[in-house]
Amino acid sequence: MGAHFTLGRVWPFPSIYPDWKTPVTQDVLCMGWVAAFFALLLPFYLVIPASSYKLSRTIRVTFFMLLALFIMLCNFGQDWEVGFIRTRTPYKAGTADQIDAEIGVRLGLRSVNITLKGKPQNESSSLAGETINYNERFSWVWAQGRPGFGPYAGHIQRDFRAAQQRGSPYPILWVAEYFTFDGDGIRFGRHYRTAGWYSHILLWAAFPAWVMTVLLFKMVIRYAALALVLTGVLLLIPAVIWSCYRNPIELEIPFEGGILTTKFGWCFYLALLTEPENSSVCQSPGMIEMDLFNNSATWYCAGLPPTSPLSKYSAGATNPSFELDSCGDAAGSGPNLTPGHDSVDLCDDVFAESPRTKTEGSKDHSPAPETED
Repeated sequence: MGAHFTLGRVWPFPSIYPDWKTPVTQDVLCMGWVAAFFALLLPFYLVIPASSYKLSRTIRVTFFMLLALFIMLCNFGQDWEVGFIRTRTPYKAGTADQIDAEIGVRLGLRSVNITLKGKPQNESSSLAGETINYNERFSWVWAQGRPGFGPYAGHIQRDFRAAQQRGSPYPILWVAEYFTFDGDGIRFGRHYRTAGWYSHILLWAAFPAWVMTVLLFKMVIRYAALALVLTGVLLLIPAVIWSCYRNPIELEIPFEGGILTTKFGWCFYLALLTEPENSSVCQSPGMIEMDLFNNSATWYCAGLPPTSPLSKYSAGATNPSFELDSCGDAAGSGPNLTPGHDSVDLCDDVFAESPRTKTEGSKDHSPAPETED
């Protein structure tokens, strides 16, 4: 046999390499959404320099792509509630040594993530040289299941039993066990699962509302403003549900060095603050309801020319007596600004047609002047 075939093996046994277990340092799913966001945003930035309306197009694309990213991060993020504590605790079965550990809890809509980092208290103990860096996720999607830990129990109960059989460290099992209880006022897993269920439905409903908003912003801004508000409301309600639908007894997990408690994380605040942001953005297009159609800057930022038929319909639906002159501005709206002034009329500067020139042989159809007999 060739040297390349026998390299790394002891004859006649095949090459056997041990497992290389590494801790999870980042949420792969959330990092994937962020990577997909930049993969879609980068081509837009590359074509913007070759297009007109560079500033308005950049603002629109960035805002709507960020809004889509916020929806997905709120839906799949693991930081709706977070809690950390530093304490001294037993490590795992089979050893009496204790460790100085940092224990973290991250609650998402679909699961709870428990992390453990530490080092042995005594460097001469049996744990000397061992890397203590664990990350375990216990999912509760979506049925409550039967009581107990059997094959028909809930998802988190079965994950907890599997972690026990793997020999997971005591601190991780101690925290996870609090979410498996379901009785006597201790139903943390049930309440978090139910709140996550309704929240994730509303967040998925926010995504088609976002798609509808993007399409309407190229049609009728008045309706797009309403769709943008709807998208923000569908992001706000999950935050309200998560903060209100809770166990009567707050989650407190005692350790030797203190009590592990949780507080709202960045996913919660991202969902909570996106609705006011959407409302503030749609105030300008939403004011079309108050007959501010002749504000050319609004249409410029939205990427619609004031002369588009749909924009005229939007104004006409709001004010039936609204009339447009030949340039698309409101009749009687004031002086028409021309280049050279402090402001530039977009109709004259951007959307104006090329002047017509008379050629030889063309006929002048203007009426002949009347002459006296």
